[in-house]
Amino acid sequence: MQTLGHEASSGLILDPVIKGKATSRAGIARITGLARSTVGQYVDRMITQGWLVESTEVTKGSGRPSRRLKLGERAGTVAVVELEPTAAHVALLDLGSTILARTSVPISPEASVQDASGHVASAVMEVLSRVGPDGVLRWLVLGVPSPVDELREVAESVSRSGYWWDGVKLSDAIALHTDVPVTMENDANLRAICESMNAPEAGPMIYVHLSTGIGAGITGPDGELYRGADGVAGDIGHQRIGSRSVKLCACGRRGCVGERVTRRSVLSDVGLLDEKDQDSGMAALRLRLRRGDAVALDRIREYASLAGELIASAANFYNPRTVILGGDMAYLGDEVLAGVRAAIYEHSLPIISRSLSVKLSAQRADGGLIGGSQLAAREVLNTITVGNEHYR
Repeated sequence: MQTLGHEASSGLILDPVIKGKATSRAGIARITGLARSTVGQYVDRMITQGWLVESTEVTKGSGRPSRRLKLGERAGTVAVVELEPTAAHVALLDLGSTILARTSVPISPEASVQDASGHVASAVMEVLSRVGPDGVLRWLVLGVPSPVDELREVAESVSRSGYWWDGVKLSDAIALHTDVPVTMENDANLRAICESMNAPEAGPMIYVHLSTGIGAGITGPDGELYRGADGVAGDIGHQRIGSRSVKLCACGRRGCVGERVTRRSVLSDVGLLDEKDQDSGMAALRLRLRRGDAVALDRIREYASLAGELIASAANFYNPRTVILGGDMAYLGDEVLAGVRAAIYEHSLPIISRSLSVKLSAQRADGGLIGGSQLAAREVLNTITVGNEHYR
């Protein structure tokens, strides 16, 4: 039987409630292994301070009414911002990862860091205002399509053109507009967090995001992210396999296979590229694929084969149990999943592929938002003080 010391882990009490694994004192005690009396003492304090609410539910028959725990008003909300070069997608979520409000705002590529961060902060405050006074904001997570140096707290793209956030400590920039704590993380890593939290048995896992490019988030059997020494782990597109491509990649080198595994290159090759509106091009591409257009099908099959070969290279190194595909390119049709899966099995070692599961993410567009909220909830838990004891 565990006991809580002066510096107790916040996850022992609140994590089961946040994740929906326990809705009662008895459930928390069962999951944590803590004595019921200890759980009761901490739950009572959390109810008094507003972190938890306990309601009474009448059961059928002659049994005693059951008491159900849920997060209280003081638990507050978290904001997740998914940054793109010309837009920011903002969502407000509770600590249980339920999306409460969302919006998107354009950001000019010519905007200064101060102006861009101001637009982001204003969008966050706007969605927060929809929730009302009970939606106190606890944490802000920024998801960026760039490697993030965790020690320096900055992101820096491998693209020669770069993005407005490159080399900028955005937590400081956002702090000029709001005093909310900020964490920045790579967008594929946020989606990997979501997948590993929702299916912990899937690890070790590689989540692969197929969209503007190809990027991956890698988690171990414990669900923890592997970032690498400089935060670049998972940026698998910049490999040269054979001599299939001589085009100039965004990173400045020639021959990166990932240059062919981009939304832009596919749309360009099938004559559907509109730099200002790639969404309409994707809609037209989906229509062509449904109609069996030979040019579109051939290009998508090449795309899937190259993506699968890149993922197989990563699988041979990391030996994952599961590969999960997400991003708008992953959902174009059966040809993508089938082609990626076939290439992975062809190019990975038999000892790796025989037990490897390759599937689509069930989260679709919201995986980054949910993963970001789960990361933020973890940060919030590390700051909670109950009574005279600090949970960390």
